[in-house]
Amino acid sequence: ALIVTPLGSAVKAPIERAASQGIPVILCTGQVDTDSYVTCVDRDNTLNGTLMAEWVADQINRRGDIIMLSGIPGVPTAVDRLAAARKVFKKYPDINILSHEYTNWSPTEGKKIMESLLVKFPNVDAIWSDSGIQDIGVIQAYTEAGEQIPPMSSEPLNGFLRLAEENDVPFAAIGYPPYHSERCLQAAIDTLHGEPQPRFINVDAAVFTDQDIGQYFEPQCSDDLWVPSELPTAKLEELKLC
Repeated sequence: ALIVTPLGSAVKAPIERAASQGIPVILCTGQVDTDSYVTCVDRDNTLNGTLMAEWVADQINRRGDIIMLSGIPGVPTAVDRLAAARKVFKKYPDINILSHEYTNWSPTEGKKIMESLLVKFPNVDAIWSDSGIQDIGVIQAYTEAGEQIPPMSSEPLNGFLRLAEENDVPFAAIGYPPYHSERCLQAAIDTLHGEPQPRFINVDAAVFTDQDIGQYFEPQCSDDLWVPSELPTAKLEELKLC
């Protein structure tokens, strides 16, 4: 079996070649324009983008100036979350999108972009962000500028949660669960055992806000840990994540 995370159209031909040789292909996050796969195991990113946008809208009572931050252009995760968010904000004419930027899911680029945006737009009411990775840089930009940090959408990344707790950042964490890859592997094993699979398998994920941070943040663990983890403490320690 072949488990693939497609980041663009270039992977289409290899997937189709594998399928033509009788190799079952499992898409593990992301989509590609082909029917040559058994199932796609993913978190519904249209749902993620929608939940993030509705939470942001609620925080500012559907009125105010916001900034939107996405990861990598063309990657399905970023594309789907952004499209869903724009659809939500279109419902609220009093929400003004000041700028939309791509950060390549980098804390460094997120910080650099936010530093520039803070000069142009010092009074942002909220930030719609598709990732907790770039939000690390966003928080750093605000703290170094000495400005109050606005509410922002994010993901359950321990490093982001650490900064959010230290700086009292209002947030909603909505993203991929760390056991996502295990679900992909299970789908591949089940397929090899002859068990039919649905065309799409949605992976359930924890959705929480700063009000629930104590239930998810692991202060003794690495900033690279995604929560909540299903791995036992001994395994996390072996992996140097705790």
